[in-house]
Amino acid sequence: MTKKTSAIITAAGHGRRMGESRKKQFLMLGEVPIIVHTLKTFQDSASINEIILVVPDDKIDYCKQEIVNSFKFTKVKKIVSGGDKRQESVFNGLKSISREIDLVVVHDGVRPFLSKPILENSIKKAKEKGSVVVAIPVKDTLMKISDQGMVIEGQNRDSIWRIQTPQVFKKEILISAFEKALKNNFCGTDESTLVTRLGIPVYVVNGSELNIKITTPEDILLGESILKAFSAQLLK
Repeated sequence: MTKKTSAIITAAGHGRRMGESRKKQFLMLGEVPIIVHTLKTFQDSASINEIILVVPDDKIDYCKQEIVNSFKFTKVKKIVSGGDKRQESVFNGLKSISREIDLVVVHDGVRPFLSKPILENSIKKAKEKGSVVVAIPVKDTLMKISDQGMVIEGQNRDSIWRIQTPQVFKKEILISAFEKALKNNFCGTDESTLVTRLGIPVYVVNGSELNIKITTPEDILLGESILKAFSAQLLK
């Protein structure tokens, strides 16, 4: 039987670091909102069977009409309300996936430059290993800083990676991870944190420096540059 895959796209953040009254996932990047770029990657992937879009409660109608219907995202099967924290939002999405789903992809709605190869590689490896995150190794020097703002000592960066999304898991693993976190009143920063608490190994797929998370006004400027570079490549 062919395994079916659901993508949970988290776009329920408030964007306080963006300094905008409008939520960052709906800011324009090029000629369309950021979330449109993100959804297109999953809409166009043959590996994705359905998309669950998680947004602020007051944006559900807007997303249905102005995002999903306007841009013909036919794989978006449900638009659900997010929570105050990412973990709550993802769990709401997880509870909304179809019964026949085997694999769950979780991706930040404000990472609009996810490449198709990275998405496909992460899904392929998750089918083999069960739990996968996309990540890139740290390049910068790392320092431990005191409460007074002074350098204490350098840190070994050889085994330190920056975790991105997508993060991909077999459905039963992810459900168990969330159930344990709920039972223990534990809140993690991402899904891999919850899964490792089960004692289940999480494997890494190489990500990309271009797979940025748009969080600040500076990220918008960087995103526009990336978008122009992509457009220029397509015109060659």
